[in-house]
Amino acid sequence: MPLYMIAIELVDQPDFTRAMSSPCPSAWAPPADSSNQAGATFRTWALPEPKGRVLRIDRGQASDNGDPVIVAQVMQNR
Repeated sequence: MPLYMIAIELVDQPDFTRAMSSPCPSAWAPPADSSNQAGATFRTWALPEPKGRVLRIDRGQASDNGDPVIVAQVMQNR
């Protein structure tokens, strides 16, 4: 059960998205969970400290106008 979650929608622009996401796989351990299916593209990392914290990066639709976005989420589980 989540204790809290912070989610930020970022504009999905090719140069920005590549710059943001390309260091992740090389700098961190492989994702704990991932999907490349259309409509469900995401990567999830279980962060080592503090225990129970998860970082998830999704490609999705903006909540206000449906434009393509990258959603960065940090969630702390109990």
